[in-house]
Amino acid sequence: MQIEDFLQTLRSIVQNDEESTQKICEIITTRGETYTQGYLSKITSATKSKEDMVNNLCLEKIDHTMEELETVLKEVESKAAQYEKKIAKLEMQKARLLSNRKHAQYQTKLDNVKAILRCSKAIFPVEFDYSEKNITGFMHNDLTEEYRAFELPPENSASNTKYAWKYLERLFP
Repeated sequence: MQIEDFLQTLRSIVQNDEESTQKICEIITTRGETYTQGYLSKITSATKSKEDMVNNLCLEKIDHTMEELETVLKEVESKAAQYEKKIAKLEMQKARLLSNRKHAQYQTKLDNVKAILRCSKAIFPVEFDYSEKNITGFMHNDLTEEYRAFELPPENSASNTKYAWKYLERLFP
């Protein structure tokens, strides 16, 4: 009701006086600008506060994401360390297996040399200490190059005998 009364008063003034009309227009313009400035400042502050809220939310999400990424990175580093340990363990097992394989090959060669020495004893009755220590020394010192050039197949005993004779012929021409 107050607005309607105010408008009635304005109408009566406008109808009566042109000068008053200009004053009223100035008042309305001034008040309108004041209200507009007030609303603009409120809108600006609300926008800034919303921007701040959005920025804060974004920063919180970024911080949370960074924490998650750091956690994942720690887990990955932990897994990598575990895999490195497993790889080192497997490398040690591989070295051990290769060592066992070389030992088995060496043992096969040693058995072949023992067989050759037994054959040579049958052919040439010479006194010789057939202990493994002496055979090993004999194999390393005297027969190494000859033995490497002429290896016996370990599985076929008939072939072993045949090759043993050929080997003895090479040793004692």
